[in-house]
Amino acid sequence: MRAGQWAPCIVVFEPAIERNGVLLHPFDTGAFLSKRYELWIPSQFDLCDFELPLRCEAAGKFVRAFYGTNENYWVGKTLTG
Repeated sequence: MRAGQWAPCIVVFEPAIERNGVLLHPFDTGAFLSKRYELWIPSQFDLCDFELPLRCEAAGKFVRAFYGTNENYWVGKTLTG
């Protein structure tokens, strides 16, 4: 496998795009629906369980809550609880 396959997906939009948005999720929803996260996310969870508020700051808050920093997010180093 190439190392790039492990990197998180990052999409950058202008802040104004939130006016046109519909849903925001912290991961690839297509991969979730095709069960590619089964090793990490139990099957009783539904896609709607992971919806984030549709505001520009929501993605940053998600990263800080689970990873602490953007650098930790990039390398996949989660905070320990």
